[in-house]
Amino acid sequence: SFLSKDVWGTDVARYGIDVWMTTTAINEGYKVCQSFLGAKIHDAKDPGKDLGPMFKQVVGTLFHLMIDYESHWKEVTGTKPTAIYGFRSEASPEPVALDPEVLIDRFRKGIRENRDYWLTFLPPGRVKQLEEVAKLPLDGFHLPQELWVKTVYDFAVAYRQNKAAPPEVRDRLVASLVPIYFGRTVSFVVETEGMPTYEAEEVIERLCDEAEKLKPYLLERWSSIGK
Repeated sequence: SFLSKDVWGTDVARYGIDVWMTTTAINEGYKVCQSFLGAKIHDAKDPGKDLGPMFKQVVGTLFHLMIDYESHWKEVTGTKPTAIYGFRSEASPEPVALDPEVLIDRFRKGIRENRDYWLTFLPPGRVKQLEEVAKLPLDGFHLPQELWVKTVYDFAVAYRQNKAAPPEVRDRLVASLVPIYFGRTVSFVVETEGMPTYEAEEVIERLCDEAEKLKPYLLERWSSIGK
């Protein structure tokens, strides 16, 4: 079924493959589980230097899948854990050499460069909220989970509005989300500084809970635009 999909010349064939396979399996009725396969050891990547293209491909793939499977995900009202097989690895993630000042600079620069563009599709006040975050110093930097989730949902809705537009239009849309991702990354680093891995993972779990809690916001915005 995977091989029959006409996606192998798109971002799915690059960094979008993981989210595509998982989302397709969930929406097409595959049995889904988790399995411990050991530690995934690879070169740690600095988000400011390496992850921009990866982010664009993964998020672009996900936004496209939201359009393809909207009749499925819109009806989902909750989540539940999957079965887990195998033995948990005790290996810790590799340390990441990250310069938060560089990421904040890219966040602030992104706001300056994209402000007028964002105002064409973001809700009133959203850009102002991001501008207020950009004023914060590093030691007090905080991009709230709610703001991040709502912003991602806003971009997903804008992507749907542009589903018939040329690819470069959608590419620009997703690319303009990258500096906000840099801002959220810095916020996560500040929030989890000094935490052991398991506590940092709990922060990510709370972000997932926030995304689920705010799904009515996504549904309202998604339904407010024409098909």
